[in-house]
Amino acid sequence: MITKNFTVRNKGGLHARPSGVLSHYFVTRDITAQLMYNDYFVDGDSTLDILSLCVPENEEITIILDATYDAVAEAVFADLDVLFAHGFYVDEV
Repeated sequence: MITKNFTVRNKGGLHARPSGVLSHYFVTRDITAQLMYNDYFVDGDSTLDILSLCVPENEEITIILDATYDAVAEAVFADLDVLFAHGFYVDEV
């Protein structure tokens, strides 16, 4: 397992739009991932599962990739660093 923590910067936390962007990222790249928040685990390919975590702004979540993604984990986490840093580009006006 390969893990990394990310801070949610979106106002309102991981609401519908950022959750959708995050799940879309995993689905379109055919990456199996889990997200963990407060000891609850959900699948990364489900917007509803991500929403169910109820992650507020400025809280950390952990993204877990299976060891089979070891070769691409650095690139995946770099992509996710950008998405999290920019609030998934959904709260900008």
